[in-house]
Amino acid sequence: MVSDITYHHQGLLACKLLGKPQEILFLGECGEYELVFTIPPGNEPGFLSEAHAQHLIFRKLGVVTNDKKMILRNGKRITDLTGYSIFARNYRDVKEYIREVVQFIEHGSS
Repeated sequence: MVSDITYHHQGLLACKLLGKPQEILFLGECGEYELVFTIPPGNEPGFLSEAHAQHLIFRKLGVVTNDKKMILRNGKRITDLTGYSIFARNYRDVKEYIREVVQFIEHGSS
């Protein structure tokens, strides 16, 4: 489950001005997701302590569970990402791509 995402302030403002759900900032293919990694829960305190000593900042995005579902939680809004398979490279027009992502978020949420 992914939750407690720290979105960039200007991104949130753009979503508000455009009337788009802020989850598109996470689902859109433009982030540095190769920097996402996991560590065992028991190693987290030591890892964060060492990171702080090295002046590094990490943000916890969620937890890995045995559940086969992939969930994005944003406040009270929950989006089941299990069937998400929208890729920007499959669209010629960025507007069409964003429209599909927004439609998935709005229809795949509870």
